[in-house]
Amino acid sequence: MYSVIYAGSRPDLPPWLPPAYAALVRRCWAADPADRPSMADVLVEVQAQLRAALAERAAGRGGGGG
Repeated sequence: MYSVIYAGSRPDLPPWLPPAYAALVRRCWAADPADRPSMADVLVEVQAQLRAALAERAAGRGGGGG
């Protein structure tokens, strides 16, 4: 807990996490609250990523793992 509060350390993100999501997570972890996205911004970005993933899947390009 100390390292998170005082040193700003964060857990490693999984390597399979899409880069856009990783970037969003890192922005949410910004030390300065003014640099963090609003919840409305997070929602817009997640919805956009979901639409893009669904479009790729519909086009047959998505890796579904199944």
